[in-house]
This record gives sequence, C-alpha cells and structure tokens, in this order.
Amino acid sequence: MKKKVLMAVLLGCACLTAAGCSFKKSGETEAKTEAATQTGTEAKTQSSDETESELLTEEAASEESTEKPEEASEAMSEEAEEITAEELGERPEYNALDYVTVGDYKGLTVTVDPVQVTEEDVDAAIEERVANAEMYDDQTDGTVQEGDTVNIDYEGKKDGVAFDGGTAQGFDLTIGSDTFIDGFEDGLIGVEVGDTVDLNLTFPENYGSEELAGQEVVFTVTVNSVKVMPEVTDTLVDALSEGAYSTVDGYRAYLKEELESQATQDQEGMIYQDLMIQLYNICTVNEYPQDLVDYSEASMRQVYESYAEQYGMELADFTQQFFGMTEEQFQQAISEAVEQNLQAELILIAIAQQEGLTISDEEFQTGCAEYAENNGYASADDLIAEYGEAMLRIDLLMDKALRFVKENAVIQETPETESESEAVSEAASEEETELAAGNEEPENTTEAVSEGDAAESESESGTDAAGEPVTEEN
Repeated sequence: MKKKVLMAVLLGCACLTAAGCSFKKSGETEAKTEAATQTGTEAKTQSSDETESELLTEEAASEESTEKPEEASEAMSEEAEEITAEELGERPEYNALDYVTVGDYKGLTVTVDPVQVTEEDVDAAIEERVANAEMYDDQTDGTVQEGDTVNIDYEGKKDGVAFDGGTAQGFDLTIGSDTFIDGFEDGLIGVEVGDTVDLNLTFPENYGSEELAGQEVVFTVTVNSVKVMPEVTDTLVDALSEGAYSTVDGYRAYLKEELESQATQDQEGMIYQDLMIQLYNICTVNEYPQDLVDYSEASMRQVYESYAEQYGMELADFTQQFFGMTEEQFQQAISEAVEQNLQAELILIAIAQQEGLTISDEEFQTGCAEYAENNGYASADDLIAEYGEAMLRIDLLMDKALRFVKENAVIQETPETESESEAVSEAASEEETELAAGNEEPENTTEAVSEGDAAESESESGTDAAGEPVTEEN
C-alpha cells in the first residue's frame, strides 16, 4: 500500500492521538471537526472515501495481498475503540501559546456559493430514490443507449468453453459505468431490447486472473430490458415515502427542504474548511510538546500492535505485509500523522487560550451528550469512560475555538450572476472536452466493480463474486 494511503489510515484511526478526530457529529459540529482534521495548506489528510477508492484502483489491486489492507482497516476501526485512555495513562497537559505563533485570526474572509436547490435537483433526488428502491419500470422495446441501466443475461467463453465466474442472469448494468471490461458496455449500445449479441473482447494484460489476462473471449449477452424512470404519481411517492407523503407536491416540497438543509450543511462545512486552511497559513507551530508527541505516537503504535496481535503477527511483519513498509518506515509515518493531527489541535487551543475560552461543566455535559447520541453510545458516561474527560474537553474546546473564528469572520456569498456564469463556463468547457475526446481513440480504463455489484452478481448467477472475470476488479 502506498504511503499516502497509510497516512490516511493512520489519521483516520488516531482516535486517541489528537482531539477533533474521535467523534462523528451531525450538522455544524461535524463540519467544524472535519475541517480541523482534514485540511491543511492543501488539505493535509485524505477522507475515508478517498482511502477506499485508492484501495480499489488498478495500481493498488496489482500489489500483493490486495484484499488484506481492506480487511485490516475494518479490523482497525473496530479494535481502536477497545483501546481506552486509561491504558495509556494521563494525556500530558501543555500551554499551546508556548508552542504556537498565532496570526490575526479575526476578520478572515470566506466566500461561498449560495445555497440553491433547483427543480432539476429535486427530480434527480426522486430518481435516485426510485433507483434505490428498485422501482424502475422495465421497458421491453427500443434500443440500448449510453447511460441506460439494462438488465442482461451473459455467458463468457474462452476457446468455446465457459469459464468460471463469467456467467450471470438478471444482472443490472449501467452503460457507461465502466463496471465491466473494456468493450463490453460499448458493445451493447444500439442493441435492440430482447436481442442476443456476441461480444468478441480481450481481457487486459494486467487482469487479476492469470488464466484470463490478455486472453480473447466471447461474451454472449441477452438484453432483457431497459430500466426507465416511471411517471411520478401520487401512488409512486406514497410508496417511496412509505406512506409519509400522499401527493407529488407534498413529497417534492419535503425533498426540496431536505436538499436545502444538506446544502446548508455542505456550505457550513466549506466555511470551516476554508477557515482552517487560513489558520494553517497564518499560524505557526514552532515546535511540538515532546511529551505529548511521545504519548501520541505510543498510543497510535499501541493500536497497531493490537491489530498485529489480532492476526497473530509481530508488528514488523504486520507493517510489511499490510503496508509494504519496514517497522522504521512505519514509525516515520506515525510521526508524520501525529504532527498533522497535533497541528490543528495546537493552533485551535492556542486561539482558545488567547481568547480565554473554556468549557464549562454544563457545556461539557451537553457536548458529551451530543457526541454520545450521534455515535451510538448508551450514555454520555459510557463515552467519557472510553475516551476520558481530558480528551473530550480538548475536542470540545477545539470546536468552540473554530466557532469563535467563524463568528468573527466575514462570510460572503458569490454573487448569483457570477456563480451562474461560472457554471455556464464550466459546462461549455466540459462539452468542448467531450467533443474533442470524441475525435480520439477511447482511452483504456480499468475500474473496479463495486462490492454491491459483485454481491448482486454472486447471488443472481451463483458464481464466485471475488473471481468475477467480467469486471475490471480482477
């Protein structure tokens, strides 16, 4: 696994290393915490989605033990919770202003796009819910077009003999998703619904199965139907909302409100992210409290030692097998991750100290109750028992400091005309790019099939999803 992926995993799992990365919160609080931990001069860490995506790319798939890092990360998220603050002793205290030169954090300017939800956005939300509920209508006439979701049966043969995992019935495939090997989806465009075609294809040279890599095969594919968006009626929205809404107008109003709420949260998140980036640029961490660095590194190392123990391995063997790193390289990655976590903490705590901000007992109880509710703890006491009061107070104080910076910032929206102009310009640019691309040979792409598609294929075809040869995952 590449070092940047490891760094993302380390930062994501450092629940006892630095404040601000321990808890998932809803709304404004979540936006502040994510901004403090996921941004830097150019956003210093990756999100978990980016890490997952990295694990599924062709390059990562070509490395040894491809599935093991993913399995390990699942174990990490579960095991990390079992390592409590008590096992590490008291977290060292420090005076952040001794280590940070604080810049002028008042009056920072942030420009964001206005919250806008169009009727087209509502249409898209309805279609997404129809797709999730598998309530598309099956169209049994017409031809397959780019972007269609088609239901197909297929059988793959090499030298006239069907190969393992190359057969499925009733498989839903979106044309243009690059879910299957190059040429499969393009070969279905223009095919009449109900027809059967033979696709003469070649597996990529770097395909996961040695028996199929670079081999010529024939897929016999029958297009059963094309899934189309049904008419949006009162009956449909009643089914989609499970009886909560009985009219189209009522359901659309509800969805628009939901989309506006989400857009507002996204805007809030962008504000906090922008502010945090500015704080990284105007505040300087001159050095890190060594005892806190040592404590943080020890706590993170202890987490990974527990992972290694779970697999019955020494840490050195674990880091080599799962991350392709020596124990020394792994320790260096831990050190870098700790500094990235502590940078946000030190800056925000320094601001809090300079402004005389504190967390009262009432604020502490209220904050812990919110954390507990949003993270599935039975009570705030359970949360406190696991993470310790000191760690939670730091996390809450970081939130309060970032909120203070926002309250003293100038938040302005992009003028609507400017925003619309940029959107039109961007759309025109994309169209020009697509037109230009149409005059070139299509580029060879290799994308992994999603786990959901693989599971669906396995259940419908009876084949081994992990060895599904049609997809680029193998």
